[in-house]
Amino acid sequence: MPSPRKAGLLTAAFVAIPIAVYVGVEYLLPVTPDIERAAPSVLLPGPGGERLYSLLIVQRRPQAGRNRSRRTHGVDLVVHDPATAKEVGRHPLVHREDELPLRNESDVFGFDGRRLWSFVDRLYGFEPVGETLTSIDQITAVNPFLSEQWLPEHKHYQLNEESKRLTFRTADGRTWALDPATLKAMATEPLEQQRRPKDMKEYGVLQRTYDERYDVQHNGVKAYWRPRARFDQREWFGLLSDEEARKIRDAKNWEEPRQGYQETDVRRFWLVRLKPTVDAWNEPRLTLDTMQPAGSGTYIQGGVVRRPFSDGPVALANPPGYLVLHRSRIDKEGTLLFTRVDAAGNPVWSVDTRLVSVPQIVPAERFVAVIGRPLAKAGEREHPYRLVSVRTADGARFDEPFR
Repeated sequence: MPSPRKAGLLTAAFVAIPIAVYVGVEYLLPVTPDIERAAPSVLLPGPGGERLYSLLIVQRRPQAGRNRSRRTHGVDLVVHDPATAKEVGRHPLVHREDELPLRNESDVFGFDGRRLWSFVDRLYGFEPVGETLTSIDQITAVNPFLSEQWLPEHKHYQLNEESKRLTFRTADGRTWALDPATLKAMATEPLEQQRRPKDMKEYGVLQRTYDERYDVQHNGVKAYWRPRARFDQREWFGLLSDEEARKIRDAKNWEEPRQGYQETDVRRFWLVRLKPTVDAWNEPRLTLDTMQPAGSGTYIQGGVVRRPFSDGPVALANPPGYLVLHRSRIDKEGTLLFTRVDAAGNPVWSVDTRLVSVPQIVPAERFVAVIGRPLAKAGEREHPYRLVSVRTADGARFDEPFR
């Protein structure tokens, strides 16, 4: 029978070893991205070529002396090279225990030609050239009157798409525009007046701009499915299912098709020619002249890939053409594919991303980046996120972990 001293040492060891293992494992926990709750990623020119910038909510490792029963979250600005899909930079912006404000307030406003502006718990600007961060303290140093005037909600900030200047409201109710070169804040019209349309035509343009931006920010990959490749006055060229083509034939007047998202739809390219007419009120209209199938491919859930924040397609050159986004099969195991087609709708190359769950794609002329999960077969755990980058020139595929 062990002595009381030995028994005490054994008891202490049995208690201490599990605690040490628990603490050690906890400190080795990986940083886990939550890209479904992050702002949309953007492709921008940077040092050595284009770079993919992603604002990610991540799980932090526990800090010494803190309550380890609570998960700690923060936000990182993560940089990837689309030519390899590899991570080439990571910039922690904020550490914080409460993840809910991070999820509600994280947003990316856009690029002003020098900085990518975003909001997490406050405003941040990131310069791709030099990879430096601009804080509100630096802006306040240039504009001392902004001290104590910054607002802690992302809704008071935006990037003016026309002037390419960050516009923001301060606590005193005034509105300012930031000069990208000097960081000087200049008084400007309130945000509402900047958006106020002069007539119904301008209202329509502003409404479409708002709708397109909202679509990309909130509807994920579905926002990039579009039927139209081109529409030149009286000639429409795009993807239609047999049912969608029938509706165009039966319609009295031409209305551009609004593509649905039906998993069983199989589409192909159609060339639709239109002719002018007038309706019963003597208003000019377009009506169907002829329509015929074009190209040689068919695509499950097929759609032409649109440019981000635009209703137009990603137009490719050398040779001219478009990207088609489609699935390998109609069920939940269908992976996402891209096919490049020429101007007549004939396939040039096709590549399978091997991803089934895709919350975000970022298309551009040289690369299209896809963030998602591979298929988890029966009995397997859900796979971690991956970044797949496809080079549009030849369909080369690059695949790396996304974290």
